[in-house]
Amino acid sequence: MNCPNCDKILIAVEKNNIEVEYCINCKGFFLDADEWYLIKHELKLPFLIDDLMNVNPAKDNCNEKPKTCPKCNQVMEKINLDGLIADRCINRHGVWFEAGELAAYFNKRAEGSKNETVSFLGETFYK
Repeated sequence: MNCPNCDKILIAVEKNNIEVEYCINCKGFFLDADEWYLIKHELKLPFLIDDLMNVNPAKDNCNEKPKTCPKCNQVMEKINLDGLIADRCINRHGVWFEAGELAAYFNKRAEGSKNETVSFLGETFYK
């Protein structure tokens, strides 16, 4: 699979039986729905996380370039997560996060979970 951002080959990174496809070049990563729920469970987050596969598409794409899903090569749709614009596969394969986006989303939602987020995602995924 290739990175939807820079087209480099994605590598699989695993921690606590949760595997994400990661780009060592731009530091973005792709999460499928199962991985998202495993991360939610692993971090025991004290707030509700919207189901990424059911969030309505963003009304404004913020002039970001279109990205293609690393699994099916279809153009992904933009979703708005409390002001964070992420890219979701139209076939529901997963969601692409640019470097630091997921951590920014977590930090915006729960101040006290920052250390757990950094510990789980590691410095690689946290910017």
